[in-house]
Amino acid sequence: MQGINLSRTACSQLLQIARQKVVLRQMGKVAMVERVRSINLHREDREPRLRSRHYIYRNIENPNPPPTEIEVLLIDNVDGLGIMGDIVKVPKKLWRNFLCQARLATYPTPENIVELSKEIKTMGDNMAILKKLGKYSRMTLQKIRGLHLPVELLPSPDGWTLTKAHLKVALRKVGIFASEDSITLPEDPHIKMPGEFVFTLTMNEAVPLKIRATLVETPLVFTEETVVDKIQVWGNPPVTPDEELDPAIRKFITTPPIDLDASMKTPSRRKEKNYIKY
Repeated sequence: MQGINLSRTACSQLLQIARQKVVLRQMGKVAMVERVRSINLHREDREPRLRSRHYIYRNIENPNPPPTEIEVLLIDNVDGLGIMGDIVKVPKKLWRNFLCQARLATYPTPENIVELSKEIKTMGDNMAILKKLGKYSRMTLQKIRGLHLPVELLPSPDGWTLTKAHLKVALRKVGIFASEDSITLPEDPHIKMPGEFVFTLTMNEAVPLKIRATLVETPLVFTEETVVDKIQVWGNPPVTPDEELDPAIRKFITTPPIDLDASMKTPSRRKEKNYIKY
């Protein structure tokens, strides 16, 4: 049981508010408490005689706690929250410190909704594509564009006939779970020698991306370093340059993603001291 010790002056002021239950307001916060020991009966024209045991309180839950979230209307694509035109609930701190100041969201009033819907209609089919992609699509697209996928197959003297199952397993090894319907094989799936090839991966049936892959023979004997270890999987230049993308998709992909976690962190006010080493 947690108790709160108050001075006699504060308690005498609280008696005028309530007899058993009291509301404390300190530093902008509201706390509801009640006395552990009840006050003895007393005359109405006299104040009660309080002992030390009457100055001990316990916390009680507020039946009507203040809301911690607020509904906002997104006027731009925000990674991790939603697409332009979505009404989402966000913490008040995020709305006050970031979304409002960056003009990424506004209040969902009927006037703002009508005005934004007119702007969405002018975008046409591009808005339907963005709705299909989802709120995490920009970060996913930017990461997948720089993928160099290693595809490991057992040695074969006659070459290999590449299937969608091979690429599905290879994608799963690097942390991408894709269905076989979203994978398009190269024009000639029969590969005679290990090396690079390009296939297409369609995201949410909306945006096709060309992915660079390398067919690697799985060593039959254990070695400390294999060919797969030498391949840089992430952070490679994309196969399709930005100029060849659709204008709406190009603008969506090339825009840097928004880091909500960094925006929620309050910068430290401590001043760094420079110490001189002798």
